[in-house]
Order: sequence, then structure tokens, then C-alpha cells
Amino acid sequence: MTTTITKTTKAMAILFVACSLIFSSCKKGDTGSQGPAGKDGINGTDGKDGTNGTDGTNGTNGTDGQDGNANVKSGTATISNWTYDGNNKRYTTTLIDNRITQDIVDNGVVIVYLYQEGVNVVLPVTIYPSSLYSRTLGFIYGVQQVIIRVQDSDLTQPSNPGTLTFRIVVIEGSQFSKSSNVDWNNYEEVKATYDLVD
Repeated sequence: MTTTITKTTKAMAILFVACSLIFSSCKKGDTGSQGPAGKDGINGTDGKDGTNGTDGTNGTNGTDGQDGNANVKSGTATISNWTYDGNNKRYTTTLIDNRITQDIVDNGVVIVYLYQEGVNVVLPVTIYPSSLYSRTLGFIYGVQQVIIRVQDSDLTQPSNPGTLTFRIVVIEGSQFSKSSNVDWNNYEEVKATYDLVD
């Protein structure tokens, strides 16, 4: 029995050495050139289109804006800088207004309102600060300017008018002649008629 194990062990050892010699004596060859590219494959079929989504709801319409009037324009000016004219015993201030063109001076009209405590009063206006005299606020206008004047009836130096607010409305001649029914002394009516914005 020992002889059989020894023979088998020797045979395996010889086989192992032989295999080792065979595999260790092989060496790798040079890499060959690259072969030609293969043909393109066939295109696959297109997939089905997806279903359309549902439309969204429409938004609400906005409110219409207020129509303006290009022939009637208004603006507001608050004044505190007055100049005393000693020769004429009055205070004056000059407002620059580019809306007053030569055509407005020749054919149109400018209306000025004194605005105090929520009330608009058309100029000229006379007020009575005391029983001894009255005070008149008036104006004149020319190209690109309005001059406001404040004068007392006793022709002495009036007190400085302080801070006053005025609304100036510039009206083209064609519009003024068509508006015979408008009470120009009433600013609120003028504002409503011509959609003016304060």
C-alpha cells in the first residue's frame, strides 16, 4: 500500500513539473492590427407620443386704465420761496411749466387753483384776513412759466404767504372752445370732465 501511494505521489509530482515547464515556457505574442469596424445596427422604432396635457385656466382680465386727455394737462406745485417786490408792494413767485407753449399762450388758457385743506379755489381770489384790508392772490402766465402774485389792499407790505399749494391746468385752445358747459371755477368738475390726475 505504501508503494501505491508513493507511485501516485511521484506521478503527480512529475505531472506538476511538466505542466509548470509547459506554461512557463509560453510567451505572449505581438498585438495584431485592429480589425475593421462593424456595420451599424438597425435603428429601433420610434416610441409612441405621449398624451397632451390639459390646458390651464385663463387668467382674469385686468381693469381698463383711465383715459387721459392730451389736450388738457394738470400739475401741482407747492411753493415756499417768495420774493418781495417793494415797488408794487407784493410777493411773487415764478413756477416753471414746460407744458405752457407759445400756442397755449396765443390760443389756449391756463387756470390756477389755490389748494388748501382739501379745497380748490380758482385764482384770482380775494380773502379777508382782517376787517381793515383784503388780500388778493392772482397770477399771470407766459411761455413755460406762471407767476403767482400776493398783494394786500392797503398797499403796505403783506406778510410772507408761507407755503402754499397750487394746481395748474393747461388747456389747448381747441379743447377750451368745445367746453362751454364746464364750470372752470370748479376744479372737481374740470378734473372729472377731463380725467385729470392730481
